Parts: sequence; structure tokens; C-alpha cells
Amino acid sequence: MKKIYPSIMLLVSSLLSYGQSLTQKEINGTWKVTEIVAENPNPKLQPLANSFKSATFNFSDNNRFEVSTTQKTDLFEMIIKQTQNSKWQFKEDSQYIEIGTEEDGYSTMGILVEKTEEKILFHFDETEITLAVTKS
Repeated sequence: MKKIYPSIMLLVSSLLSYGQSLTQKEINGTWKVTEIVAENPNPKLQPLANSFKSATFNFSDNNRFEVSTTQKTDLFEMIIKQTQNSKWQFKEDSQYIEIGTEEDGYSTMGILVEKTEEKILFHFDETEITLAVTKS
């Protein structure tokens, strides 16, 4: 046990120093996709990836959430419909954005946020798509 504890502490400190944290205030605003960093290899999800290329995410002051794109597909239209009238909350400790309503426990969509030295990334676990984004 004495040997495991220092190893775990080293791993945790390495992970914490690698990524930088964002605050809810920094998340607040409109984000545009600049590139798709990682795509799901499933060809059925390719249209969704194409829609994400021109997507915009709006995290408003009053915690309203909106997503839009100029390249609408059936899958993206489904996302828009599912997130309509949704709110967002940001878990700073895990750098995770939860989207939904109080009634559904903010479980409609989740975005893991990662800030590297060069980029801010939005990672979607459900689709395995990672997007580089910039605040506009």
C-alpha cells in the first residue's frame, strides 16, 4: 500500500498539471467549432461529424443552452430538438458541462472540456467526437 500511494499521487499531479481548468464564467458565451480533432470511425456518424464542423454552442448567462449548425443533418436536428429549452451547468471540479433540465438531472447531453496550451476541446462521450472550439 505504501508503494501504491506515491504512484497515485504522482499520476494525479501529472494529470492536473497537464490540463488547465476553466471556470463557469469562462464557459459562458458562444463557442464556434474550428476543427474536428477526433471522429468516431462509424460511417453512420459521419454526417453528424460534418454538421459539427460548422456548429455553434451558446452557453448563456441565464444558463440557457442552444446549439446550431449551418450543415443540418437528421442526426444533428435530433440533437437540436433534444436540447431545445435546455439549461446547462458546469462542474468545475470535473470540467464537465451537463445539459438538460432539473427534471432530467441535466442528462440530455454531456461535454467534457479540456484546455490545453494550444486549444480548448469539447469531447462528447456519446459519439466519441472531439471538437476544437474558440469563443466568439
